[in-house]
Amino acid sequence: MKKILILAFCFLPLIILWATGAEKIPVAELKLVCSFPEDDLYFGSFPAIDIDKEGFIYAVDNREHTVFIFNKEGKLLGKFGGWGQGPGELQWPAKISVDKKSGEIFVKDNTGINMFGPGRDFIRRIRTFTGILNLDAGNGRIAVIEPIPGENDLIGLYDYRGFRIKSLGRKYDLDYSKSQEIPPVLLDRMANDGAVLLDGNHVYYVSYVFAEIRKYDLSGEPISVKKLSIPEDIEKYRKQYRQILFETGVKKNKDGTITNFRILNDACLYGEHIYLLMLGYITNGRYQIIVVDKQSLEVKKRMILPSGLWPENIRVFPSNNRNTPLFLISFQDQASGSFLLGILKED
Repeated sequence: MKKILILAFCFLPLIILWATGAEKIPVAELKLVCSFPEDDLYFGSFPAIDIDKEGFIYAVDNREHTVFIFNKEGKLLGKFGGWGQGPGELQWPAKISVDKKSGEIFVKDNTGINMFGPGRDFIRRIRTFTGILNLDAGNGRIAVIEPIPGENDLIGLYDYRGFRIKSLGRKYDLDYSKSQEIPPVLLDRMANDGAVLLDGNHVYYVSYVFAEIRKYDLSGEPISVKKLSIPEDIEKYRKQYRQILFETGVKKNKDGTITNFRILNDACLYGEHIYLLMLGYITNGRYQIIVVDKQSLEVKKRMILPSGLWPENIRVFPSNNRNTPLFLISFQDQASGSFLLGILKED
């Protein structure tokens, strides 16, 4: 019996080390390879971004009501849109999604979803009468986050003609009476802010507020739900935001503004992974990209962005080497205050 106990104690440190090693997540540093545009073009705010199958960059300038196209080296190749209500014109565009197979382009603005062909020719405008938070398009479907007060649906699935196919998921259930200073429509947008990601036969919803990923099939059946568990303080923020939104209520600041509650800033899907852009104050300093396996929804890697950047959006470039991808970010430079696009790679 003593020999068995001695052996057990001898192997115990190895068992502990093995368990700790299994839970350790690799960490990598990213460096900024280049940033653009040049001084003759200025973005008025954080540009919404996407990348097509050829690696061309689409950047939406909300103030100029225009979509700019760049190559990977930052050279301006063209633009389309412009202020107006006519065919192909835009009003305060805020989101963009490019079908990675067909090349069709979808731009969300104040009038709805504007669809353009691969050659940037205007095809149609899909009028929407709900406040769309985000969208993703692919394989003939458009998924949009559209929380509506009084309704439980979270995601709407449309075809490219604008016909609604079905609804997916349930939005977070709020007691509007607890936040009497805030209109219900704005409360719904705050609590359900996030990304929707299309992937073949699956739809993912990523909550920016609670750092939660939900996976559905196209019939609307939930497959799995996962909450991020890193960094260590993440649960503290999650509980704080839940308490404000669901218990004590949201109140306006003294200057009349309203604070948005977020753990994540953006998310995108590429290959076998979901890439999450985590805010710097959550990670005690620099922003991070959290790499999540799209099947298991387990975190596989953390990638730390350079200091001096306030990134808003993230995308991944098509590459033959998916183990070391290039990243596109839209960001504000802390030193100059300029809104820019940047290419990042692992250092």
